[in-house]
Order: sequence, then C-alpha cells, then structure tokens
Amino acid sequence: MSLKSVVKAHSPLMNLVATSIILLLWQAGCEAGVINTTFMPSPLTITETLFEEIVYGELLQHLKASLIRLLTGASCGILFGLLAGLAVHLSRVARSVLSPWVSSLFAVPKIALLPLLVIWLGTGESSRLAMIALGIALPTAIYTWNSLDQVNDKWVELGQSLRLSRLQMVYHILLPAALPNILTGIRLSITIGIILLTAAEMLGSSTGIGFYLMNAGHLALVEQMMSAVVVLIIMANSCNLLLAQLSRYLLGWME
Repeated sequence: MSLKSVVKAHSPLMNLVATSIILLLWQAGCEAGVINTTFMPSPLTITETLFEEIVYGELLQHLKASLIRLLTGASCGILFGLLAGLAVHLSRVARSVLSPWVSSLFAVPKIALLPLLVIWLGTGESSRLAMIALGIALPTAIYTWNSLDQVNDKWVELGQSLRLSRLQMVYHILLPAALPNILTGIRLSITIGIILLTAAEMLGSSTGIGFYLMNAGHLALVEQMMSAVVVLIIMANSCNLLLAQLSRYLLGWME
C-alpha cells in the first residue's frame, strides 16, 4: 500500500481524533474557568441547547426554510452557470458579450447587490433566491468555460476524426473531459451559496437559519447563536459530502 493511500485511509480517523481533542480541551477550559462561558459556552451546553431548540423550539422550521431556499437557488444557479460557461466556450460572440460581465460581477461582493435586487424584485423570496442563484452561477460559469478551454486538443481532434456533430462533441468529448474541474467548481459555488443564503436571511427575512442567528444575536442568546453556527457547519459539510459522493459516482469511469 502506498503512502498516499495510507494517508487517505487514515484521514477520517485523524480528523475525528483532532476534533475530539479540541472539543475536550474546550470543555475542560470552560469547566476550569479559563474560558468565559458567558461569551463562549461549553460544547456540552451548546449540544443541550441545540437539542432543546430542535425538539421544543423552531430551529427545524428555520432549517427547512433555508434548505428549500438553498436547493432552489443552487439548482437555478448551477443550470445557468453551466449554460453560460458552455456558451462562452462554444461561441465567440457569447465570449465577447458574457465573459466580461461574468468576470466583473464575480469580483463584486454579492451581498452588495442585495439592495439592488430588493429594489428590482421586491422584499420577498425572489430577491433572496436571485442573490443565491447569482452567487452560484458566476463561479460555476467561470469554472465551466475554463475547464472546457483546457480540454486536451487530442480529444477534440479525435472527435473531429470521428466526424461527430457539435452536440455529440460536447456530450461525448468536452463534458466528460472537463467534468472533474466543473464538479470542483460546483462544490466551491455551493459554499458561496450557503454564505449568501445566511447573509440574505439575516438582512431581509423572517425565517431561516440566518434569521434565527440574527434574532438570537439581538437578544444576546449566545447558546442559540452557537447552535445556529453548528447547524450551518453541518449543512455545509453535508452538502460537500453529498457532492463528493456525486463526483465519485459520475467520475467512476475514470478510476
């Protein structure tokens, strides 16, 4: 067994051990009075609060609202991003028109666009979903066209020698070759989407984890705030794990 495979096999165990050590030190610091529990509750206190908020509170309802927003915004963002990236790669006109706008908007903090989206779309769900979709679509588009641009010319020449149509070239040659990098871009885009989801719910919503976190902050409920942070961490890691499993399934033919 190679060193690389050994490290890969032990990675989950090492992560679990490291996390356990950090949590034990954190708990010990709180019990010894080294850590001020008024501002930094212990892991056990946070766990108890999280359980109570899930069973007796409204945390599950807020989580459901956030997941629906994320799923809707991400689906639209990924679709538009893939189509825009493909268009930029295939068409010189699309590259001239779209790529400067996509690159410029990508450099702008998306939260700065929320006031404009509220003016254009109103204060309802549309503006929040648009911001999430935009934040995911832009990096997805950039990753898509860059990945397609980097496909080895020999694969393109192979498709040409087989006299594949343009659609067949995209489906059988370009997308399979660029898929690993495209999936990496989507995973990073989802992380951006979760950040924007939380920010949008903080600034203009009455439901969602972001609203729950902001409301707890206004009331100085540190335990609830930390519980919301834990939920966001679990949400982000779960999305990343699901996308990693999807990547392994889609790229199984490469192994």
